[in-house]
Amino acid sequence: MDILTPHDGLTNEKICKAQIEAVEKKQNEYKLIGRLTKVPGHTLYKFNATTREASKATVEMRSGYFYDTEKGPKMQIKHRFNVKVEKDCYYEQALNMKNFIKRLRRQGIIGADEDVKIVK
Repeated sequence: MDILTPHDGLTNEKICKAQIEAVEKKQNEYKLIGRLTKVPGHTLYKFNATTREASKATVEMRSGYFYDTEKGPKMQIKHRFNVKVEKDCYYEQALNMKNFIKRLRRQGIIGADEDVKIVK
């Protein structure tokens, strides 16, 4: 962060507020845990950055039935997939574990020569 010096129009109070706001914004960086659409045939894998382990993510599927008033007396099924999100983990879908590790290397999350412990 640059240190501001007073000049016309800027007072020390304004400078202090600007620097405090900049520090607060920097401290409150959050990672976005977005939504993924399920790709047919792919599996959700997770990589723990602290323990350097790769494994399948635990996915809980919930399905529900409801009555649709617009379409008549029809029951429709809605599926929801809930993933147990863990701290320091990276999640991605891949066809198999080998492709998941390839994607981790391509994105620079793991090194080219680094071995990854696979947990079944």
